[in-house]
Amino acid sequence: MHVKKTLIIALAILFTMTACNRNKLVKKLTGTWSLSRYLYGGQDETTQVRDTTMNNFKVSFSGNQSYIETWRALSFSSYNLILSDTLSYDTALSMYLIKYDTIPKIDTSITPYVATGRWDLINSEEDLQLTADSNGTITQYQILNLTGSELNLRSGSVEMYLNK
Repeated sequence: MHVKKTLIIALAILFTMTACNRNKLVKKLTGTWSLSRYLYGGQDETTQVRDTTMNNFKVSFSGNQSYIETWRALSFSSYNLILSDTLSYDTALSMYLIKYDTIPKIDTSITPYVATGRWDLINSEEDLQLTADSNGTITQYQILNLTGSELNLRSGSVEMYLNK
């Protein structure tokens, strides 16, 4: 009987410690995070990603385990604008003299994105799992570092460094 009582008390203490640790992690995680650094395959791709694919990327985690990601994708397409102008009419040749000007142009498209879903801490709070509301896609990140102002995540060959 004494062994059972000791075991129950030990399990209760362990459960309380685990719950307290999880609460501390959740408190650190909640809030809005901005992308500060992005690595792909160990190569720094921050400038390219921030300037085009994930411009102004932010992710917000709430205490009720929901999240929202927002960003803008910028795309650029080039084309040439060709202007023509009739300069004169050559009566001897019976033809118009036409001047053509080619002006290179770049068109910028801005596409806003919003993704929402649920988050959870899994694998003894070492991983962050995001489940998208739109299609149920699950993305799992290894938490490399989590402080009150820094969140560093890895998923496959992608590493994201976020700041509050």
